[in-house]
Amino acid sequence: MVGGSILGLSNITLTRHSLFPTIDIPGLGTFQDGGMRRHNNPINLALSEAKHLWPNCPSPDVFISLGTGSETGSQSPVVSKFRNVLLDGWLPRVYRSVSSSFEGQNNWKEFLGIMDEKSQAQYFRFDLSIPSGLPRLDNTECMDRLSSLVRANISSDRTQRDAAISLLATSFFFCLDTKPKYFSGLLQCVGSIRCRAPARDVIQCLDKISTPKEFYKDAINLGLQLTTDDICQYCDRYFRPVRFIVRDVKDTITLSLRFGGEQHRLSAFPNKIQWFAEQQGLEWSFGSLDHRVDSSRRGCPMCEGQQAGRLRKRKHADI
Repeated sequence: MVGGSILGLSNITLTRHSLFPTIDIPGLGTFQDGGMRRHNNPINLALSEAKHLWPNCPSPDVFISLGTGSETGSQSPVVSKFRNVLLDGWLPRVYRSVSSSFEGQNNWKEFLGIMDEKSQAQYFRFDLSIPSGLPRLDNTECMDRLSSLVRANISSDRTQRDAAISLLATSFFFCLDTKPKYFSGLLQCVGSIRCRAPARDVIQCLDKISTPKEFYKDAINLGLQLTTDDICQYCDRYFRPVRFIVRDVKDTITLSLRFGGEQHRLSAFPNKIQWFAEQQGLEWSFGSLDHRVDSSRRGCPMCEGQQAGRLRKRKHADI
C-alpha cells in the first residue's frame, strides 16, 4: 500500500461517524454492506464465485478464511433449573440470536459440519478468540492490544504450519504427455509433475520441514523423491517425468507428496484422469495450433535434451 499501512487504514475506517451506510445505485436499487448478517463470513459466496470463474475446475486446493476476532462464549453449557425472564425471555433470546448471526465463526463451524474429514484438511480458518469481549467498531485505541494478541496466538498455532504445507504442496501439479493407452489390460498414463511457483524456493521450504519427500499414487509409492535435481539449470523450471497405470480413465486417483508420516495431495486431486485429458484437449490434439507440443518447455534446449535423456534412462517409475 502506498503512503500508509493496513493498520492506519483500519484506524481511519473505524472512526467514521456513519458505520455501514447504504448505497443507492440508479436502476438497481439500494444496497448495504455484504457483511451485514448474510455474508459476515463469505465462505459460501467465495465458493460460488470460484465455481463461476472456473466452472471446469474441482474444489479449491486450499481454502483460507481470515476472521476478525470472536468473543469467547459467556453462556454456561449447563441448563438452568429455574426460568430467568431477564436471560430466557423472548427479548434476550432475540438479541442473542441477532448477535450470533454476525459471528463468522458460527458459519464456519456449520460449513465444516457438512464436509467429510478428508475434505476438511484443505480448509483453514485463522481467527482470534478475545476473552475480554469484542471491542467497539469505533474503538481505535484497541489496535495495539489486538495486534499483540494476534502475534501471541500465531506462535502457538499449528494450523499455520499445516496451511503453509498445503499451499506449498498444491503448487505442484500433474500434466499428461499423451492420451492414456492400454497396456496389458490396463491404461498407462505418461506425464510429468511440474510446479507453478518458483520450485527451488518451494523445495527449500519443504526441506526445512521434513526429508525425504516422496511422490505417491494413492497408497503406492512411485519411487520418486522431490529434489532440486529436477529443476532445469537453464530455465529454472521443475519437471519430473512420471508414469503409472489406472484401470479406467473415470477412476478417481490421488497424486500426493508424503513426508513426516502425512500425505499432502497435489493440485487438482483427487480427480479422474479423464478430467486431465479433457482439460488439456488430448482428444483433439491434431489440428490445434501447436498439435499439443509442450509449450511450457518450448524454447529451452536444455530441458528438451534432459527430457529425452530421462525417457531413455526410464527415470520415471512404472507403477
